[in-house]
Amino acid sequence: AYPLYVSLIVAPFALMSNYALARAFWMTGLEIAIILLALVSIDLMRWKVPRWLFASILLFSLIWYHGLRPIINGNPAIWVALLLSLALLAIRSEQDALAGFCLALSTIKPQMVVLILLYILVWAVSHRRWSIVWSFLGSLGLLIAAFSLIVPDWIIQNIKQVLAYPGYTLPSTPGVILSQWLPGVGRQLGWGITLITGLDLVYEWWVARRQEFRWFYWTACLTLVLTNLIGIPTATENYVIMLPALVLVFAIWDERWRRFGRWLAWGVMLILLFGLWALFLNTLQQGDQPIQHPLMFFPLPTFLLFGLYWVRWWAIRPPRVLLEELRNSTAGEII
Repeated sequence: AYPLYVSLIVAPFALMSNYALARAFWMTGLEIAIILLALVSIDLMRWKVPRWLFASILLFSLIWYHGLRPIINGNPAIWVALLLSLALLAIRSEQDALAGFCLALSTIKPQMVVLILLYILVWAVSHRRWSIVWSFLGSLGLLIAAFSLIVPDWIIQNIKQVLAYPGYTLPSTPGVILSQWLPGVGRQLGWGITLITGLDLVYEWWVARRQEFRWFYWTACLTLVLTNLIGIPTATENYVIMLPALVLVFAIWDERWRRFGRWLAWGVMLILLFGLWALFLNTLQQGDQPIQHPLMFFPLPTFLLFGLYWVRWWAIRPPRVLLEELRNSTAGEII
C-alpha cells in the first residue's frame, strides 16, 4: 500500500541477505531518525532549551508510546515525519527547492501528509514562493515517472491496494471507531467531527495564508493534529508526526512562563510517557496476536488540540510584538 518510490529508502536494507541484520539496521535507522526529528522540532521553534530538559525530550521521543511503537513495528512513518520537518526547516531558511524535494519524498505515506501538503502549497502560492510548488511537483513527477519505467502499472496496483486497505485492517478513523462503540449515533458523531475539524482547518488556513513563518508553523502543527481526526484512515504509528506540535507547545510554555513552563513541559512528558503506556497495557486485546485498543487513537490528538489552542495567541505572534503589546497595554492602564 506504499508508492513504489518508497524503495529509495527501503532498498539499502532490502539488499542485505541477512534478514535479522537488515531489520536491526532498519530499526537503528528509525531510532536515529526520531532523534533527528526531535532536534529539528526544537530548532524549528528556535528554542534555547535547558540541557536537562533537552536530554529529557530526546529520551522521551525514543521511549514514549508513539515513538517506540513505530520503531518496534519498523514503520516508515518516522521517515515521513523527519522529511516533513526538514521541509518546514527548509521553508523557514528559504531553501525552497530542498523543501519541495523533501515534501515529495514525504508522500511515501500520503495519508499522513495529504492535508499538510495542501496547506503548504496554498501558503506558498499566497507568498509567491513558486519554487516550493515547482520543486514539489517536479520532484514528485520525476519519482513517479522513474519508477513507472520499472513497473509501468504500479500506480494502478497501488490504488487498488489503498482502496482494499480499510477492508482488512482494524478501525482507523474516529467515525468507524465511534460507530462500533455507539451503533446508534456513532456514525453521525464521526461525520460531525469531520465537519467541525474540516471547517476549523479551512478557517485557520485562510487567516494564516499571508502570515509569516511563526503563524504558518503553528497552523502546520494544527493541520498535522487534525489530519488524524478528520476521517482519513490512520494508525497510531503515524502519530510520531505530531512530535513537532508537542515541542511547539512546550517551547511556548517556556517562552511564556520560563521555569514554571519548563517544569510543566517535563511533567506533561511524564504523564504522556507513563499514561499512554499504561492505557495501552490495560486495554490490550488478545486475538491471534496482541491488538491495540481503538481507544489509543484519541488521547494524543485531543491533548494537542487543546494545547495548541491554549498557546495560540503567543505562538502566532513574534516575542518582540508580544512585548510591545504588553508594554502598550500597561502604559494605557497607567494613563
